[in-house]
Amino acid sequence: MAVSGTDADDASGNDSTGLNASITSNRQPSNHTKSLIRILSNPLGFQKRYNTILFLLTATPFLLFTLASLPKLSFPTFCGTGTPSNPGTTLPGECYYYLTSPRSEFGIRLHLAAILPAALLAFLQFVPRVRRAFPGFHRWNGYVVAGLAGVGSASAMLVARRAAGGGLETQSACGVLCGMTVGSLGWGVLCVRRGDVGGHRRWMVRFGVYFATPLTTRLIIPFAALIISNATPPYYQPRPCAQVAFQLGRSSTLSFYPECAAFFSGEQPDKYVLVQATLHGGPERLDQVGACLGVVFGMALWLAIWVHGVGAEVYLHFTREDRRGRGSVRL
Repeated sequence: MAVSGTDADDASGNDSTGLNASITSNRQPSNHTKSLIRILSNPLGFQKRYNTILFLLTATPFLLFTLASLPKLSFPTFCGTGTPSNPGTTLPGECYYYLTSPRSEFGIRLHLAAILPAALLAFLQFVPRVRRAFPGFHRWNGYVVAGLAGVGSASAMLVARRAAGGGLETQSACGVLCGMTVGSLGWGVLCVRRGDVGGHRRWMVRFGVYFATPLTTRLIIPFAALIISNATPPYYQPRPCAQVAFQLGRSSTLSFYPECAAFFSGEQPDKYVLVQATLHGGPERLDQVGACLGVVFGMALWLAIWVHGVGAEVYLHFTREDRRGRGSVRL
């Protein structure tokens, strides 16, 4: 925590604590940094520097992540053909279910159509300037965000069984995150309707932090995938021959997985094979890349949930309001 300018002036004026004054001065942000933060704080409407810093470090990457995800609203862009030449933008092999199962296709289309607009509108809810200048917009925009987030969470559960291999760790993490997100949003709306502004703030902070969990998940996944790619013995994930053939084609599937012959002959249409989870199989081995990302997805999501859950409570603890409604943190 930075030391206030008043404290620094008092320390530098005391001859007996010259060394302490020097240390305190070194901890002060530079004048250029202060000016930059002040310039950014004014249009955003923040009154405390630490809020501006946290907003820039958290909300801004979330906004950029959401904007970068908007092309996924185009289903051909999202799924492509699932082949090495056009794998789409989702995890390799996942679109096998979205392109062959009407229920999964409906679920993922509904999820993307609801959650991406909700994320953009939720960003505006946390800009103080918008909240103060346009209270009516803030109120109704909040209801729109609540509705879209609810639909996005419900539709996420429709595809959880197929997401990243659909393991129980992935399904349970999706369920917990959806419950945390919708629950905090519901309590926030209930608090503001009861006139409890402090409670509304706390639950909306939790909602915003939980809502950004997918971003942290995607930051964890590549590091975890690199780690397990070098594991000895290697990791494997069971995948249906139909999904592998969707990615590799018949000849390559039979070359790498001869046991899938029973699938192609129709003898075992639900035949599964063990696919090695590694990133080192080459660009043509989308089956192995998909298995690798699928193995780590559930773990990454659970870890991100923990990070965001703890982070929300730490922030609320250090910015708790006293009886006069003022924040207890100084910067």
